[in-house]
Amino acid sequence: MDLFTKHFTKYHLFHAPHKWFLALLVSPIHAAEIHYKKKYRLNFVHARKLFIFDIALLASIFALIGAIVFWSAYDPTITKLVALDINVAPHSATNLDNKIRSGEYVTYTSAYANNSEISLISPSLSFQLPETFIIEKTEPAELFSEQTHSFSLPDIPPGAAGAVSVTGFFYGNVNQEYHVSAVLSYNQPKRSAAEQKRTVIITTIRESILQTKINAPQYILSHGTIPISVTIKNNGGHPIADIRLPFPQEKPFIFTLGTEAPAMGIVEKNEWRILDLQPNEEAVIHASLTTALDETSSQKTLSLTPIIFVKNTPLLQSSAARAFDVVRPNVELNAAWAGGAETIGAGKTASLNLKIQNSGATELKNLKISIPIENKIINIASLRGINHGLYKDNAFIITKDYAANLAALEPNEETTLTINIPIQEFISDGIDIGLSLKPKLSADVARVANAKYEIETASPNLKIGTNLFMNAQARYYTAEGDQLGRGPLPPIVGKETKYWGIITIQNTTSRVADLNFSAVLPTDIQWTGKSSVSRGNNLAYNPETKIVSWSMPSLNPRETIGLYLELLLTPMADHIGTTPILLKNIAISARDTYISTEVTKTIPMIDASIPADKIGRSKGFAVR
Repeated sequence: MDLFTKHFTKYHLFHAPHKWFLALLVSPIHAAEIHYKKKYRLNFVHARKLFIFDIALLASIFALIGAIVFWSAYDPTITKLVALDINVAPHSATNLDNKIRSGEYVTYTSAYANNSEISLISPSLSFQLPETFIIEKTEPAELFSEQTHSFSLPDIPPGAAGAVSVTGFFYGNVNQEYHVSAVLSYNQPKRSAAEQKRTVIITTIRESILQTKINAPQYILSHGTIPISVTIKNNGGHPIADIRLPFPQEKPFIFTLGTEAPAMGIVEKNEWRILDLQPNEEAVIHASLTTALDETSSQKTLSLTPIIFVKNTPLLQSSAARAFDVVRPNVELNAAWAGGAETIGAGKTASLNLKIQNSGATELKNLKISIPIENKIINIASLRGINHGLYKDNAFIITKDYAANLAALEPNEETTLTINIPIQEFISDGIDIGLSLKPKLSADVARVANAKYEIETASPNLKIGTNLFMNAQARYYTAEGDQLGRGPLPPIVGKETKYWGIITIQNTTSRVADLNFSAVLPTDIQWTGKSSVSRGNNLAYNPETKIVSWSMPSLNPRETIGLYLELLLTPMADHIGTTPILLKNIAISARDTYISTEVTKTIPMIDASIPADKIGRSKGFAVR
């Protein structure tokens, strides 16, 4: 167009801006004309028709877009003209700051108003409450449905308003947000589609009507025990059921309950359970708090959180926190076997040396050493007899009453104790036994009242060797009454009487090697050649030395061997009235493969008095 090309210039912009602006307005027409000349007029016979068609198609597209935008923005509802509000108010007279506490008796009120020119048909107003909210009353009650938590309202004409409320107990997790919604549903006249107006209030529970308090000294020990009590009080106006308070059972804090049960509630699985707590009622439990603090902080906080169960849902209530100042007494407790011993034989006595050094900055008083004792390994009766101390509850205890140096220990002071540990002769079970004692020291700390400092150590492992037990006896009859011997009983001068010598060898805790047995026949006793063994080679006899011998390469722990031989006695006149010796110098020896030491046992002799043979002894045993 000439208008555009003539006036859309820099000159007209500054000297005739009205003409330049008019040229700008007709620029789309000019652009369409240029497009027509380039694309249509020069290339197509029906260029004008095609151009008109394209312009119509483009106009249709713009019309369709406009229709879509119109229908998207069109809202046939009147929710913008319906007002709906919700608020909450606690009923407790002591709640001055209107904070909602768990267990609080509260009222949720929802107000509505119809600001439109259309009536709201079949309206209902429902509350979406937390599952743990317990409804006590509603207003108006006759319009409320417990199943749907909704009020069925009468029709709301234009300009009408009203309010409904729900009152009950709000239980929840402390410091958690809860979204409570009010939803007004209704229909417009002559419209089947239902409309909804929704509003939400966020309620954050900051506290609980259930209050917990920790009562304990100001100071705690880095490693020790202090007395502690916990109080739970119901500050609400209604009972609370099923309260539970878990106690910590892992480092750094461990609760230990005393022998006395709490006055209220029970303790199960390290948890204090109170089945019912009335308004303004409180429950108290007493315990000991054991600490094991490895870090170097000067303060440590203990936190306990009670839990209540509402509709089988656990809800965390207000925590109780107690900050303690940490006192760090320190004792170096070392236990070692005297002489650096690493092994000991059964039936022997070991000496345990305890070195106690106060390396802290606090005086310790009333020191006590407690050593758990296994009576299957340690001879308790001998332990009491050779040491000054008290054996109680499977532990050997030494206090200042038995050792004056345990009365007090100043900083940088040290003291020692020696405790004699007698090993049992016969250890009834176990293989390759070792003994490591764990002495425990407890003491009062001067700066902390009613607190016990505790520390434990362990001695090196002491290997305990095996023991061989040998029994030797002569018999004429078995215990069941079967006759073993032959000849007169009691023996008669000049006549042969045959006895059986029975030797049993029992091994205990460790394997032995090179087991050897030997015994000597007196000059007036003859070897009949009859013998047997329960295992291994038969007995051997040397007539020149009159020595009976037997050997075995090894014997396992808890195994027993029986050796049996027949002995012939022909009494002479000088034997009358006596019980001649049948076998003497009875000995066994072996090498303990566990601690590499020799084990030997001897029995001087057995004679014709046959003390274990009640039947034979009743017939007489002295030579006639």
